Amino acid sequence: MLSTSKEKKVKELILNHLKTVNQCVLKARDCIAVFMDGDIEAAESLRVSVDRLEDEADDIRRTIVSSLGEGAFLPILRGDIHSLVSLVDDIAGLAEDLSDMALGERPHIPGELIPGIQEIAEKTVGQCQQLCDITVEFLSKARLRRKRFAEQIHTVVTAEHDIDEIEWRLTRALFDSNLPLADKQHAKQFITRLTLISNKIEDASDQVAELTIKMQA
Repeated sequence: MLSTSKEKKVKELILNHLKTVNQCVLKARDCIAVFMDGDIEAAESLRVSVDRLEDEADDIRRTIVSSLGEGAFLPILRGDIHSLVSLVDDIAGLAEDLSDMALGERPHIPGELIPGIQEIAEKTVGQCQQLCDITVEFLSKARLRRKRFAEQIHTVVTAEHDIDEIEWRLTRALFDSNLPLADKQHAKQFITRLTLISNKIEDASDQVAELTIKMQA
């Protein structure tokens, strides 16, 4: 994949953006973990870190968009690259929404649901790292190992399906519990907000796959 200096700059920015978003997801995972442990002070400190990282990611996204407007990449690719960067940026936004909800609204999470929520959070972190890996490979390799790349995409998709299954089990357990309905609905909103991150990661990986078709043709 031949690159002009402008394209190299954008690729570096995309990778920096991904790294920042990945850190945002990690901090959000840590934030909700200590929140569910009842350590509100530590959770609040992590929430501030999540917000800062989301702001950093948004600044990088704006720089990427500006660079695309200056002529980086072929016109036929710019819209797809913009879409990818926007999808990745949305991941950080959802991580910020989750930590803000935890500390701002403080939903009551029944103890029996905590292991399942932690499992979703860990799978989401792994899924986000996989997205980083496939994007790095896509941007840095002149020739993709197509079989390996397809396997990596499949791993992201499988994780999203696994998370959906865990969400379903948690939802049934929650609404079978004796909690007041308002608490059930609030906890469900929290779980849904967590799983939205996984959905967005899958969308971003699909966009990477689409870009490979165009850029490797």
